[in-house]
Amino acid sequence: MNRQIGFILLTCMLIYTGGYQLISACYRMEIHAQMASFVKLQPADKAISHLSFKTNKGKIQDDSFVWREENREFTYQGYMYDIISMVKT
Repeated sequence: MNRQIGFILLTCMLIYTGGYQLISACYRMEIHAQMASFVKLQPADKAISHLSFKTNKGKIQDDSFVWREENREFTYQGYMYDIISMVKT
């Protein structure tokens, strides 16, 4: 009997903590989809920033630049950016 109660309590705790992770992941995916849709529908918005970076052998040479999703989204100086268009020269 005690073993069954322990198993039920353990299962409830795992569902509780795992459920939070699942809901959080779904929420992040929904926000990501909404931002992608917004960027496509509002290309002339005031919130657009034009950035340029120096490259060496195709790699951006800035320590504060980190790709989050190659050629779609990156972090630069603590801010996240979505790419609308990219020109390589």
